[in-house]
Amino acid sequence: MLKKIGLLLGIVISFTIQAQKTKGLPAEKLYINASLSYLIPFTDITGSDGPFNKFNHGLDFGVGYKFDEVLGLRGSWMIGRLDGYDGYRYSQSFITEPGVYLDYDLFEKFKPGNKWKGVATFGLSWLMSSAEIILEDPQRLGDISPRSKGYSNAPTATFGGMIYAPVSDRTFVTLGGSLKYLAFNDFLDAFENGSGSDWLGSIQVGVSIDLGRTAKSGERLVKDSEYQTIKNSEAIAKKELEDQMIEFEKDLRAKDMLARQLQNDIDSLKAEMNKRVLPAATAPKAEVSSSVSAEPRWRVVVGSFPNQALAQKYIDNLKVDKSEMQVLFVEDVNTYRVVYKSFDTQNAALKARSEIRTAIKDAWVVKF
Repeated sequence: MLKKIGLLLGIVISFTIQAQKTKGLPAEKLYINASLSYLIPFTDITGSDGPFNKFNHGLDFGVGYKFDEVLGLRGSWMIGRLDGYDGYRYSQSFITEPGVYLDYDLFEKFKPGNKWKGVATFGLSWLMSSAEIILEDPQRLGDISPRSKGYSNAPTATFGGMIYAPVSDRTFVTLGGSLKYLAFNDFLDAFENGSGSDWLGSIQVGVSIDLGRTAKSGERLVKDSEYQTIKNSEAIAKKELEDQMIEFEKDLRAKDMLARQLQNDIDSLKAEMNKRVLPAATAPKAEVSSSVSAEPRWRVVVGSFPNQALAQKYIDNLKVDKSEMQVLFVEDVNTYRVVYKSFDTQNAALKARSEIRTAIKDAWVVKF
């Protein structure tokens, strides 16, 4: 019997190791568990203390797969021994049971993100037992000759529950219990009296481990539901930012148009002021030295005059670099602007304006 138990343990351990290496299955969805059970038989020979009674116990190993954060499917194998004494007969049984179980996390269902788990379990299995009655006469305590012995098996339904207490992000200590119904089998204790099917209860304590890689530095592993929440929040924030950028660009264009209009009004006022201070009749007539190009550019303007002659005279009196200065006629405001330099970008023009303002305080930038 010990050889059989050792063989079963080897099969279970090999299956567990292989499950960790299985390709095509996401590792973070696999989990393994092991537990020690105190077995409580409900049979024809059960319950009473006797000179031969031993501790009824079992070992359980399982590998499961999580469909989502709530539901998992687990394959499990249990081995164990149990005995019973009714004051006349003493029985002992060795059992083994492969099964498939559904694990349903009630805590996660009703309170998502809970680190503790409260798992309800339902399973179908096949329980095989080797049972014997070794004492029928309480006056002959040394008589261990079998009076009744047999091997039986039965389809079994299991109902139970388990509490998972977290030790780390992926490791849990488990405590729970279950009740197994052996359908059409009254021979778990090697004694059948026609009272119906036997039952087997258990109290279990063990450990469960969620398989998966450990988070690297700077990473944090989260549940699928948490990750989806983060992705949804990110999408909402991105959409709000895009909407704000569109509104900002509209506002910026409106302010730019207003700034151009104000600058044109300022040019017109300056030209009108120069007409009154220096009437056009006293200014020499001259041709426009340059005209506005078809493609608007950003220009640093240092003066605005009603005619080119006054503009040129203004340039002649300046004590700054005049290599790129030119007079441009702006038809829509009917004025001559003295342009210090012209650029393709606003930033370059603003930089040049800052430089020339050391000599000409009221230089400004405008696009035309």
